[in-house]
Amino acid sequence: MKRLPQKLNRNKGVSLRSDAKRTHEILCGLIRQTISDVPHKADTTQWTQPMTLSQWGEVLGVHERTVRRMIRVDPIRYDVRRIDGQNVTLLRLDDGSPDTPRTVAKRMVKVWEGRYPDYPVKPKVFGMLVGMAKEWPPGLQVDVFAFALKNWTAFNSAMKAEMEFAEVARRNGWDIWHPDALADHYLETARRMEGEKLRPRFYRFPSPPVLLKFSHIAEWLYRSEATVPEDKCPFLYVP
Repeated sequence: MKRLPQKLNRNKGVSLRSDAKRTHEILCGLIRQTISDVPHKADTTQWTQPMTLSQWGEVLGVHERTVRRMIRVDPIRYDVRRIDGQNVTLLRLDDGSPDTPRTVAKRMVKVWEGRYPDYPVKPKVFGMLVGMAKEWPPGLQVDVFAFALKNWTAFNSAMKAEMEFAEVARRNGWDIWHPDALADHYLETARRMEGEKLRPRFYRFPSPPVLLKFSHIAEWLYRSEATVPEDKCPFLYVP
């Protein structure tokens, strides 16, 4: 059964009353024991077996609304998925490891739909977001993505400039794999598109396939917080 992203899984500093803390401690113990005995592996991470919130409520002897509130309290992490026609929740305890690309992609979905509510993310595009999360450094993925959407014109300008430069490098037969050239990020597009037809163009609306293909440009712009001036050619490597 295909598993599709459903909900965001970020805890937001939710606190519990003192009379609920004991139940939360019991839940943490159950999560730890369940993962130890019968772990469910998803996205290279070990979780509890998929269960509905009502099922967790039956185990704990509380209402599912209480469970929903408890899983938002540290150190619990959760992931909601749709399996066999119903929403189920995977639970784990925070071990300090980076979020999985799929988990990060779900936060990227929120960024996208917050800016473009009329264009919901479909499964194919979600897969592209997962790809971006794998490309960008852990902890920066959502910020880079949001920056690229906000500065889409700058991203287009930089992409067009690098594609035109890649054409120059190709036309002049430059060695783009030379050690000195490898240190020049302006040639990264030439390397990534080696053997492909170069078609510099401007995309009016943010395109996930384009952003994934040129993810290196988005990261560079985010890190430099600068645009590529249209009237000034960036430093170029000439062998």
